[in-house]
Amino acid sequence: MRNKKSILIIVRDDASSTMTWSGIPFHIIRILKDYGHNVSVLDNLGFPKSIHWRFKRIAGRFFSGFSPKYYSEISSKYFGRKINKYLKKTNKNFDFILAIDFLEGVLNIKTKVPVLVYRDASYALLNKLGYPGFDKFNKESLEVLLELERKCLERVDKMLFTSKWAIEETQSFYPMIEKKKYFVQPFSSQLYPPPSKDDWRVRYIGDGDIVNFLFVGRDWKRKGGDDALEILRSLAGMGFRVHLTVVGHRLNTEKLDFPCEVIENLDVSDQSDLHILKGLYLNSHFFILPTEVEAFGIVFSEAMSLGLPVITTKVCAIPEILVDGREGILIDNKSGLDVVVQKIIQLLKDKDEYKQMQINASNRFVERFHPNLWVDRLIDIYEEKL
Repeated sequence: MRNKKSILIIVRDDASSTMTWSGIPFHIIRILKDYGHNVSVLDNLGFPKSIHWRFKRIAGRFFSGFSPKYYSEISSKYFGRKINKYLKKTNKNFDFILAIDFLEGVLNIKTKVPVLVYRDASYALLNKLGYPGFDKFNKESLEVLLELERKCLERVDKMLFTSKWAIEETQSFYPMIEKKKYFVQPFSSQLYPPPSKDDWRVRYIGDGDIVNFLFVGRDWKRKGGDDALEILRSLAGMGFRVHLTVVGHRLNTEKLDFPCEVIENLDVSDQSDLHILKGLYLNSHFFILPTEVEAFGIVFSEAMSLGLPVITTKVCAIPEILVDGREGILIDNKSGLDVVVQKIIQLLKDKDEYKQMQINASNRFVERFHPNLWVDRLIDIYEEKL
């Protein structure tokens, strides 16, 4: 174990909620503490409350041009005051500050302590991808957003992204930012304690057996839910017995021609829900999520942690998470879904290939996404050992 560090975690919203950035802050705080580091948390910072801000919000109801811009120096100064007030009041000496998915909050922090930020994509990249919440900026608002992000990137000491893809995309928007500031920090699974190889058994699919598929995601369209249904329809039409479990989306199953179970919500901070989710991974034969856009995708590392092969799309950072034909199947949209169906059928016929894919998935998690690796790499980045 590395030397213990004193770390201040900053999160704009509730860091204890699994709804805040898919529960990533919750999990990061947990693993840092469990691996021996002293963690303080500053969260629930809210939104600007000045008279000027309130007036613009009211005026914005009638005239859209008056609406205050959240991604602006006004909000950044607001967060800076709150953070600086906390730093001045506390008597703790921090080794470094880690702001999680909160780049706009660091611009006006007054401290000599190194400031690190952790994200899966820059705001500029999210806008380019048309990601929900970043897809409707007008020209003026986008210019303000990009200028704020540039200043924030200049302010931080180190910028951690979950993938090389996110770094390269961000550098294309902000070539003036020093490349040495960027570090790749892949995220881990939120199944915790982390599964070991003894926690799962190699799955076997006999001829005529039901093939269980698992889909976990709230945004049905963006996560490729319709494509997942199309793949299973094709398999069912060829005589294969398939079953789908959907977690996170209220799907109408009445018109499906194969059995489907729907679980609207699971909270990984609740032990009983966590047990259910783990059981779903263990009892499925494939994890399927043909997503249209996915900056990283924690669910993929979760599935692999229990030896579950992944079926997903070759987009964004996903090719950095798994390799087509090794830990799962990557869908190339140029080839069409029929190719994916044939690859699945090949795995159902070749028992040894399917078994090896499960082993590869488990090994990939241990070698790349284990929480212990995440914590050690964070400290190495802080100590400039990488």
